[in-house]
Amino acid sequence: MNRDTGIGPTGGGFHGESDWRLVGYEDLTGSRVLILGGTGGIGGATASLAVRLNADVAVAARRIGPLRQLSRDLPAVSTYQCDAVNADELTALLDRTSPEHIVVAIGEAYYRTLAETDVGEAMTALRSRFAPPIAIGRWAQTPGRRLKSITIVGGIVLKRPVSGAALWAFVAPGLIGLVEALALEVAPVRVNTVSPGFVADSPMNPRLLGAEATAAQRRELEQTLPTRRCASVLDVARHILTIAADPAVTGTARVVDGGHALIA
Repeated sequence: MNRDTGIGPTGGGFHGESDWRLVGYEDLTGSRVLILGGTGGIGGATASLAVRLNADVAVAARRIGPLRQLSRDLPAVSTYQCDAVNADELTALLDRTSPEHIVVAIGEAYYRTLAETDVGEAMTALRSRFAPPIAIGRWAQTPGRRLKSITIVGGIVLKRPVSGAALWAFVAPGLIGLVEALALEVAPVRVNTVSPGFVADSPMNPRLLGAEATAAQRRELEQTLPTRRCASVLDVARHILTIAADPAVTGTARVVDGGHALIA
């Protein structure tokens, strides 16, 4: 924790204490954190928070425009243009940056009815979710790496099928299965996923649903969620860095959804 920010593993201070290790967490000060897809939304919030925690932060994304804007907003961050779905590009980036912690925050949800589903688009969406963790896992197995953790941003795991979410009903549980398998294959590197529900201020929502539908869903959830509040990108970012800094946790899915999975 940085004494100036008062940020601890759960987002609050420790009443003047400044060392995460007091509760068993690794101090991220100076640690090399690579965030794939860190120019906005959950990835961007994670990058900003990691900077405040004195980590050495690198962000990679496909588009140069958002990377340049991030450099202006967060000059302490190193930026790299990379298509993380391309295994060769991603491997070259990993060799260049040699991260200790990797956060994978790329890939959007794909919500379509069966009649609306385009098979090509669906396969592209699947590839964006599964290809980067597999490439990272292969890279992590090479002896001499200093990698300690891989944290993948997933999403809500539906308890029952929902019309229009057939692909996501497969992706979210599939990511958990992949995380569990990778945690064994790349040990002692720790592999986990953070599973948010509806994230109120995620820029992905208006792109997928439209502004009006996003606002309506937020109002509905704020009345029905057990917590009576939706998660924010900062909520999710806190848990990403907490789980990255926790040396005792691997192969798990941390749910940050205000109880959404209980009613979905």
